[in-house]
Amino acid sequence: MNRLILILEIIVFNVNVTSSQNIVNNGGFEDNPGNSYNSLNFWKKCVLSDTPDYFNDSIFSVVFSKYTGNANVHSGRGCVGFFSYRTNENKKDKPVREFIQVPLKNCLEKDSVYNIELCLLFDIESNVLCNSFAMYFSQTEVSCVKTEEILSLTPQILFSLDDYSVNNDNWSRVKGTYRAMGNESFLMLGNFNSDENSELEFTEISTDQKKHSKWNLGAGELASYLYIEQKLRISLCL
Repeated sequence: MNRLILILEIIVFNVNVTSSQNIVNNGGFEDNPGNSYNSLNFWKKCVLSDTPDYFNDSIFSVVFSKYTGNANVHSGRGCVGFFSYRTNENKKDKPVREFIQVPLKNCLEKDSVYNIELCLLFDIESNVLCNSFAMYFSQTEVSCVKTEEILSLTPQILFSLDDYSVNNDNWSRVKGTYRAMGNESFLMLGNFNSDENSELEFTEISTDQKKHSKWNLGAGELASYLYIEQKLRISLCL
């Protein structure tokens, strides 16, 4: 009888561990044999013209220091960065958006609730904080020619500025939950709102020269750049 109870306890323990495992491939952005975003295992850009960035403080220490304004990584050695908003009302340049996506280890189960957790940091040169960072789950991989095609998608999870720090000085941990429709196999990150519908909060650019002029922002140009780091984690609620 005691042996049977012990076996049942082991089975229950193993089920709980499996259910709580992170189902995002390379969620810590550490698996990168080529040391560039194009070689970041599992992660892909969604639009051919997008140029999301990969940073690693052990490999690109000079570039990492310049582009993150000497911000330390939250944990591990690497992180990714991309524009969630960039536009210039004085020019005819197309608005800039960047999106990244990753296949999940397992398809999401219908009506199951999943915990979501990640760490975000606004770049110190962001002169606006874009309140439109979102997650989109899909059954198939998304590949688009134009950003406008992605803006027609409706993300299931939208994070508010209230969910994380707005002083662009510290990493902020963001948490949420998602009830699956079923068979979602891919996750995409970015700002899915049009310029008109993107909520912005204005901020001051640092006067520290080391943190200045990465993008050479012109008059009338607004930019919001996000870093994502630590474990982007999605796990089944127990």
